Amino acid sequence: LRYNEPPNYPRPIAEAMGQLALRHNKPDVAERAFRQALEQYPESALARTGLRAAFNGRNRPVESGF
Repeated sequence: LRYNEPPNYPRPIAEAMGQLALRHNKPDVAERAFRQALEQYPESALARTGLRAAFNGRNRPVESGF
């Protein structure tokens, strides 16, 4: 019986940090985390939605093209 390490799966840590920051009413921290997530995974719907929520929490208009 041979042991193999489990495969490496991407874990969206930045998205989780952004969600946690939003729950704790820290939109500035959330925005940075979601931007970092989008750098890693540009097509992440969760990161895009979270960034939009962070903008709404800061009463800033949503930037076009993100």
